[in-house]
Amino acid sequence: MKFDVMTGGLPLRSMAAFAQDAERAGFSGIVVTEGGRTAYLGCGAAALATDIDILTGVAVAFPRSPMVTAEIAWELAEATGGRFRLGLGTQVRAHITRRYRLRLRASRPTAQRSTCLRCRRSFVHFGATSR
Repeated sequence: MKFDVMTGGLPLRSMAAFAQDAERAGFSGIVVTEGGRTAYLGCGAAALATDIDILTGVAVAFPRSPMVTAEIAWELAEATGGRFRLGLGTQVRAHITRRYRLRLRASRPTAQRSTCLRCRRSFVHFGATSR
């Protein structure tokens, strides 16, 4: 059985130390949630400091380019030797429209999410076959 520890964003040096502490404590992985800080940089710091699994709890999908998200995920997977897992989420409408200043297609948010996921999958697949 695997047990992961979850954390919000931390300063990068603190994230590296947290990852080392989690590994010493016997956790299987670290789940990094996105709040005031991006999850990706924290995952990178943890990946370089330890050999346990690294996951994004929920990285907000809509404000980011699908290609950029796929490339970051590919680089983190490469840095961890395949121990990175990408968790994506949409965030609530108020955050999307107010915090990120994006417009959701009110009539088709599910279609918008599906389009984002298809793009990310194809970019990841392209990256895997072109390296």
